[in-house]
Amino acid sequence: LETEIGNWLQKLEGMQLENTDMKTRLADAVKHAVSPSALEEAEQFQSRFINKDTVISFMRADIKKQAKKLENGTPDIQSWQNKLRSDMAKMETEFNNMKSVFTSYLLQL
Repeated sequence: LETEIGNWLQKLEGMQLENTDMKTRLADAVKHAVSPSALEEAEQFQSRFINKDTVISFMRADIKKQAKKLENGTPDIQSWQNKLRSDMAKMETEFNNMKSVFTSYLLQL
């Protein structure tokens, strides 16, 4: 369980870095985008990136709480681990979908 928790924290760190990179790429793209629809879509991506930062932060906090429960030998550790496992899988899927859509958006500019 400790290894899995460590892997999740590393994945979240990677997602955070990629999210920051996408925000930078978006800012660069907006400098060159001129159409109102492209700017509107850029605003939507910016909002998604900020939202994803928040979700990553919450996930990181939940995983750190789980690590503390593991240290303390809390009895319901497995049920929480299963919930976090499901949440992380959903998070990874959503993040990868967002990256894919964003990449397509950049290619269209």
